[in-house]
Amino acid sequence: MVKLLLRIIFVLMIPLLFVGGISYYADPGEIFEDRSKQIVAILRQQKNVALHLIPANWSKIQIEMVKSFKRDTYLPNTVVWGNSRSAEIGQDFAGSQPFFNHVLPGANIMDYVALLALYKETNQLPPKIVLTIDPTLFYATKANGEFFVLDNDTLHTLTPRKGLETYCRHGLQLLETSGFFAQKLPISDNQSTFLFKVKMLLMPDYFQTSLRSIGKTPVSALDEKEKSGFFVLRKDGGYSLADMNMINEAQVAARTERFCKATNGTFLCDTCVQNTYYQLFEKMILYLVQVEKREIVLFFPPVHPIAYTCFSQKEQGKLEIKAKHLADSLKIAHIGSFNPFLFDLDKIEKPFIDEIHLSPAGLQQVLKH
Repeated sequence: MVKLLLRIIFVLMIPLLFVGGISYYADPGEIFEDRSKQIVAILRQQKNVALHLIPANWSKIQIEMVKSFKRDTYLPNTVVWGNSRSAEIGQDFAGSQPFFNHVLPGANIMDYVALLALYKETNQLPPKIVLTIDPTLFYATKANGEFFVLDNDTLHTLTPRKGLETYCRHGLQLLETSGFFAQKLPISDNQSTFLFKVKMLLMPDYFQTSLRSIGKTPVSALDEKEKSGFFVLRKDGGYSLADMNMINEAQVAARTERFCKATNGTFLCDTCVQNTYYQLFEKMILYLVQVEKREIVLFFPPVHPIAYTCFSQKEQGKLEIKAKHLADSLKIAHIGSFNPFLFDLDKIEKPFIDEIHLSPAGLQQVLKH
């Protein structure tokens, strides 16, 4: 009986080892090999970067990029701190002035604090900083079917992306708020990182991408902003989540309807303004404006019209109201709104690629106003 079980285990191990071996060898998502320096070297040559998958090491790319500014005595005049909803903001936003978009997919306020400390460490905080305002800055998210929705559990701690923990601690000390938050930051995340890598090794989608990428250059310079079958990180730090020609508005509308049900009709985060992380955001704004004397711009990315119609039935938009009131009191600019109807986004073609992400056309429509 024991021998039979061992044989079964051995037979099962063979395909797992094969799948894991291929994924480890090709590593299209940079799970095992850090290519951040190679990526940054291409970006600093003013070239776009073609990758097989969205990189897993976003934090390292941002760290290397800021450090490269110091080495080359180059400093962008305008930077964006934001999540994937600000990924479309590019060089055109800043005109001829040096610009870089420090997009961090899934970013929360702790990542912003880390970016502040990262720039302060190099003594080169940019003159103008665009901050993306999103409900996920102030609450953790949790999976609900095909979507990630806000986790309204106030006990759920927000942490920065892996690799930014030390900078986050320094940023909290800078803002004189480290006493409350530091005790909640993880000292080490090695266990979860190991489990994440094992999970990625055995994922069918990652294996298929690994097979396709064998024998191909994992990171390459590109003059074009798009390349079929590749994720393209633009030289200005931004990226596009979808080809405009591939956007199917009927599918986007159907997906948005499902998102509304998954969120139970709440996403605008009226309760955000009462939590500690929003207070941290306000303290960071005051520090940047009053202490560092920096020009701050708040960016409020709209949600899909179907989503806004759904959310506005239950929510008053307190997060946007309070953040804009703060901006007005400090005489700092703000762009956009969670409300898409203010920009006639219901009247143009393909303004969204999904329920919350603007397309390039959608972003341009917002910026026109």
